[in-house]
Amino acid sequence: MKKSGWIILGVVALLVILFGIVLFYFFFYAPPVPSTTGGSISIQVPNPLAGHNDSDALARFNEMYIRYLLAMVNANRLHNPPLSSNIPKMNFYIDNETFHATVYKGLVGVARGEVTGEDVRIHTTKLEVIKMLKDPANIPLSFSNGGSSIEMVAGKLSLASKGYLQLFQSLTGKTIL
Repeated sequence: MKKSGWIILGVVALLVILFGIVLFYFFFYAPPVPSTTGGSISIQVPNPLAGHNDSDALARFNEMYIRYLLAMVNANRLHNPPLSSNIPKMNFYIDNETFHATVYKGLVGVARGEVTGEDVRIHTTKLEVIKMLKDPANIPLSFSNGGSSIEMVAGKLSLASKGYLQLFQSLTGKTIL
């Protein structure tokens, strides 16, 4: 091969390596881009505990408690992987009730019932959620002392490509990888 052929081959190899580095950053570290087609990733969620004691909060427990908890841990930063419509999905098993959350373009939706194809399952109690909402320092404590647990259903690569690395660290104080 001529000298010019080696130079072209070297340039192509360098471009492929740079492209791989950019893709790696995009999949694992880049923050999501806010949507310009409506919706904002900085929607304020009111604290559902405001003006209520623990027994009132337990009796009134609903989707807003989970939505507020997810806002506290910046779940709105989750996103679907590039070139995919597979949005982040979570199931919550709280006492004898089931809730699910989805994130679409930075907006977190929470509803009763399960969602199929979830990425993670979170098991906890209403009282643990209330403790977490009262003081964010209780979030990793709940997961470390066994009051709450998180089960990774999707593979680590899928979780990382959707942005779960920071969410998992906010919840547990540990990293996935």
